[in-house]
Amino acid sequence: MALQYGVLMGGQANSSFLVQIDLGSNKIVRKSSCPEKLTSIVLSCEESIMIGAGMSGTIYVWSCVQGLLLGQFKAHSKGVNKMKVLSGGSAVISCSDDGLLQMIHLGDIIQ
Repeated sequence: MALQYGVLMGGQANSSFLVQIDLGSNKIVRKSSCPEKLTSIVLSCEESIMIGAGMSGTIYVWSCVQGLLLGQFKAHSKGVNKMKVLSGGSAVISCSDDGLLQMIHLGDIIQ
């Protein structure tokens, strides 16, 4: 979620959709399909970027303000379990069922 910008953005647990809700009007302003069902979601430090990952091992980056997919990166060979944004927000660490811990710079993902 990105409360700082007056929107709430998140994934639906049982589907591959992202929903963006305007907190002022309490209405859905955007519903976007994801490339896959997300297993982990985190926000950047300033809450302007949402990072999600799925069972394929791919990490996706969205703009919380616009709701647009900014980029994606195949980080693992199996599903991502957990992610953490490093302080400063320039990179994300992910762990996966493939037994690897990866550090990915967000600048390398965002197109």
